[in-house]
Amino acid sequence: FPLADQLLHLIPDQVASQLDLNRFNAIMLMTHNVEYDQRYLQAIVQCRAAFIGLLGPAHRKQRLLQSLGDDAALMAERVFGPVGLDIGAQTPEEIALSIVAGIHAQLNGRSGLQLGYDVVAIKHECSHSQAQ
Repeated sequence: FPLADQLLHLIPDQVASQLDLNRFNAIMLMTHNVEYDQRYLQAIVQCRAAFIGLLGPAHRKQRLLQSLGDDAALMAERVFGPVGLDIGAQTPEEIALSIVAGIHAQLNGRSGLQLGYDVVAIKHECSHSQAQ
C-alpha cells in the first residue's frame, strides 16, 4: 500500500486501543479465518461506523452475527454481507468498484438503482409479482 498514510498490523485485542474506530464511516472485514473475523467483529461492536462490510457469502454474515450473542443487536442493521452492488463484477477492480459504490450509496441513504429507472414502474412490478 505505497500511498497509505499509515499501515497497522493489529490483532483483534489491539484494535480498540490502537484505533479511534469512531472516526470511520465504513469498516471492511475479512481475514479468511472465520474465528479471527469473530474476534475482530467483537472488537468493533461498540463503534459507530454506519457501514460494516463483510466479504464472503450471506451465511458467513449470519454466523458471525450469531457469534456475538446479544451484542449482535448493537450492529446488525449496519452489517452488510455479502458487500457490494450487483453490477456483474468479475475482476478485482470491478469488485472494488462494486464495494465502494455500495458503501457510498448506503452512507448517502440511496438505493444504488440506475438513475434512469422509473421508480413507479419498479414498485408496480414488485407489488404485481408479490400478488401472484
